[in-house]
Amino acid sequence: MQQPQAEVPNAGAPIIDIPSPIGPIKPLPADHGLANEERKAIAAGDLDKEAAVTKHSRDEKFRDHLSNARIGIFWLLVIAFMGMLGVLIFHWITPWCFLSPSQLDTIKTIIGTALASKIFAEQSKHL
Repeated sequence: MQQPQAEVPNAGAPIIDIPSPIGPIKPLPADHGLANEERKAIAAGDLDKEAAVTKHSRDEKFRDHLSNARIGIFWLLVIAFMGMLGVLIFHWITPWCFLSPSQLDTIKTIIGTALASKIFAEQSKHL
């Protein structure tokens, strides 16, 4: 036995009800002559020159930041090296030995490697 179907309200109404605009459509903002200036700059070739200058400026800023980062890293390494050297010398001159043998070997290895690489780098410049 079939059940009676319920009647769907608004069966003939459209699925999407799109309201009409209430007021007039707003005009696009004025470009204040920028389009004409751009057209003239393209015709004269000025945009290519300006782009080259801007690119050069960006490249130089990046190189400056990279140079500053290198200098910062250099000084961090110098401070770390001097700190390790100071700890090693302090360990040697004090009557109590506060570094374990493994710590002492690690510091000696790091300092020795840094000094050896510096010596070899200096000697390779003279070859």
